[in-house]
Amino acid sequence: MENKLSEIETDLHSNPWTVKGVETIKKCFAPTLSSEEFKVFLGLGKSLNANPFTREIWAVKYGSQAAAIFCGRDFYRRKAQEQEDYDGHIVNAIYENDTFSIENGEPKHIVNSFKDRGNLVGSFCSVYRKNTRVPYFVTIQLKEYNTGKSNWAKMPDTMIKKVAEAQALRGAYQGVFKGTYDESESGVIEASAEEMPSVEQKDYAYNLLRTSAFDDDQKNSIDEDLSENISLNRLNEIIANLKMNQSDPQNMNMKEVNRQIDRQIELDKD
Repeated sequence: MENKLSEIETDLHSNPWTVKGVETIKKCFAPTLSSEEFKVFLGLGKSLNANPFTREIWAVKYGSQAAAIFCGRDFYRRKAQEQEDYDGHIVNAIYENDTFSIENGEPKHIVNSFKDRGNLVGSFCSVYRKNTRVPYFVTIQLKEYNTGKSNWAKMPDTMIKKVAEAQALRGAYQGVFKGTYDESESGVIEASAEEMPSVEQKDYAYNLLRTSAFDDDQKNSIDEDLSENISLNRLNEIIANLKMNQSDPQNMNMKEVNRQIDRQIELDKD
């Protein structure tokens, strides 16, 4: 019996995408995904040759948002190293007493003193590809990702480096890693899901926009913001701004008055 179980485990580790393996993957690594979301997860896992049983890929669903697919850092590294033009990458944390600059399209980072680097402020990662003049790089601010919980509280240096590394490798090889996230980014994705506005809240904002005193260019700009997957905090900011700029005839701003006067003059000419 033990030999049989060992054979099954070995088979799942070497070839997880069999019929039996897919059933186990659905149950263990993607239980909350819809059928369509699981098909996407299945297709991505197969195309990347990523193994859920070795923690290379998994999926999580936050609230009503579409499922987020995560890959482990070691998988990002392995897959990047398999690319023919991969020429290495550098990742490091940035502290307030370090010297950091961008020169000729490439990050320059100097640790002035290991004894007193000051507060952690972010990280960067540069990915080098053969036959390219400058690397693909990203810089990340700690305040945008630090949840202050779990590993972020214990080892923020490691976590912020993981964010930069994943984003840089994803950007350098978009065709390979498109649609994936590193586990270090899960806190931000989860938070954004929890703070998504409801349909009613967005409808309220659209109604305020229609009756606002903004000109057409301003309305178009706000409309574009509302069309995006904005956070609840951002929506509340827009609503507050719209409330302060309603086209009340008794309190209409001069720009709107002048616009209506100009329009009436054009109509009179016709």
